[in-house]
Amino acid sequence: MKKSIGGVLFDGINVVIFSLFAASCAFPLLNIFAKSLSTQSEYTFNPLMLFPKKVDFIAYFFIFSSKWILNGAFIQAQMVVLGTLWTLFLNGTVAYGLNNEQLPGRKFFTLFFIVPAYISGGLIPLYLIITQYLRLSDTVVAYCMCIGVNMFTFIVLRTFLRSGIPKSLIESARIDGAGEYTILFKICLPLSKPVFATMGMFAAVGFWNSWFTALVYSSNTNNYPLQLITRNLVRELTAGGGGASAGGAGRAEEIRKELAANYGIEMKNVFAEGMASALIIFSIVPIMLVYPFIQKYFSKGVVVGAVKF
Repeated sequence: MKKSIGGVLFDGINVVIFSLFAASCAFPLLNIFAKSLSTQSEYTFNPLMLFPKKVDFIAYFFIFSSKWILNGAFIQAQMVVLGTLWTLFLNGTVAYGLNNEQLPGRKFFTLFFIVPAYISGGLIPLYLIITQYLRLSDTVVAYCMCIGVNMFTFIVLRTFLRSGIPKSLIESARIDGAGEYTILFKICLPLSKPVFATMGMFAAVGFWNSWFTALVYSSNTNNYPLQLITRNLVRELTAGGGGASAGGAGRAEEIRKELAANYGIEMKNVFAEGMASALIIFSIVPIMLVYPFIQKYFSKGVVVGAVKF
């Protein structure tokens, strides 16, 4: 079918607009990557570079040889795995239970989970529970457990269970003698794979980018996740010590010692912003590599879970 002039013009404008939007998203990332491989002198003359003329891998050599940074990456990965599983399990079971119209007190429990989304108890009571009563300070569990039922995830999952799975299928399973756990894990969960994968990806990105919970619940810098390490070191390296936060200044001094001991390089000769850029790249690439494997579920998972509430 031949397109009209208006249709061709509309498509052309869309291509231009979205191309500019894609370029505006890609340029800062490419610039940071180029900065992480460049030298101080080259960056001074060309701060908006996309490809460095002289490649310097010293920042990446340091990152992959630093036990503190690699341990932080391992802790961050633990947060992603445990936190995502905890979020999906908690929200999935709550959504399935409250989707059952025969559940006693269903309206009460629905309000029980919805009201705190608007009226929160605040950070102090949660901090006291995690540190004083549960005694989970400086543990990965504390970083994950502080996030419970997420209302967006709960609503999307419950909406899908309500509109995406026929009631007759669940009733037939009950007639055949299936229990609630059997229905949930052998019927509802396999049929809900797209929406669970989508919500899982949202949760994984959130946990991978999380640093504030570790800042609140951890006092030992050896238990810091990668994002908090990156935040502290970037502030220290780019501010020259003026913007250092907890654990930043001390670790920056360790960077100076490690560079001198392992590479024979003095910190004054190191491109600080290049090392900070390398840390940023190192912290965002892993989660970017996961996205292509989940991408096929995104459009279907979000749409089917948001048809109606």
